Amino acid sequence: KLQPSVDEQREAVEAARRVLAARPPPRKAAARIVGAPVVAVNMTEPLLRDQRTLTPLAIVVIVILLALTFGSTSGVLVPLLTLLTALVWTAGIFPLMGRPMDLVSSVIPATLLVYGAVDPIFIMTRVVQRIEEGASREEAIVGSYGELMPACLLASMTTALGFCSFAWLKLPLLRTFGLTAAIGVCFAFVTTLILLPVLLVWLPIDRRRSRALAPRRSIDRGLVQLWSVLKPRRRLVVLAAVGVALASALIGMRQQISIAYSDLLPPVEGRALLRYVEQHLDGVGRTAVLIEGAPGAIKRPDVLRAIAEVAREAKRHSIVT
Repeated sequence: KLQPSVDEQREAVEAARRVLAARPPPRKAAARIVGAPVVAVNMTEPLLRDQRTLTPLAIVVIVILLALTFGSTSGVLVPLLTLLTALVWTAGIFPLMGRPMDLVSSVIPATLLVYGAVDPIFIMTRVVQRIEEGASREEAIVGSYGELMPACLLASMTTALGFCSFAWLKLPLLRTFGLTAAIGVCFAFVTTLILLPVLLVWLPIDRRRSRALAPRRSIDRGLVQLWSVLKPRRRLVVLAAVGVALASALIGMRQQISIAYSDLLPPVEGRALLRYVEQHLDGVGRTAVLIEGAPGAIKRPDVLRAIAEVAREAKRHSIVT
């Protein structure tokens, strides 16, 4: 089996530990188990723990912010149910990609939580504003969708196309991440288009509580004050932005590229030992030259002479040991 499962690797690591426990090393010597299986086993738990912890925590933060913004049950439930529906749909699509969850794809739920909450909050806010102005619920919903849907569609299309550009990358994990995130963005738009208006009609909107949008009004006042400060200094702001961009570009040219795969792993047990082995005990970049031929060709003298010639030619290079 070319790629053993995490459970199989865990069983192998535990077997090695049992052997060491039954046959301890001599005095003044220490034995440790190191290697990719140890890192894979110890990395799985943090990865799952992050998913079980960070995703619910992000949802709790979104709930708190929605409650502070809208101050009503419907103001929390309408955007949240729309967002969670898109997230569940995406979770059902991901296994069909044929890729396991990895370090890159594990950030897809957080990515969709960040993006998927935007359009429902925009629509919900505009609906509440129109109701405050005296419009009926249906008039507020129809007017808000007519006003904001073109912008939401354009934002979703550009975001999805940006993620789809990952399909031309060489790394399979990045291709899977890009395509899955693009599908999730499309799902978020579809639920905003179809599910959100149904929830807006179905769930009651408390006019008295919706009028108490103090955080929104405070943000509006802060933005107005900020613009009053920036308006007479527009040229200075542009020059400062260009200067920061140029400085960042110059510094970014010094960025280095690392191909040490162990440096990409979280600081789990075994990672430091694996890196130590790579730096001090390995030190050789192994390259295999495979010479193919018909069955039994390895016994022919001309084939053996060809193999020997390859070895002699390789040893002429100073970096070949």
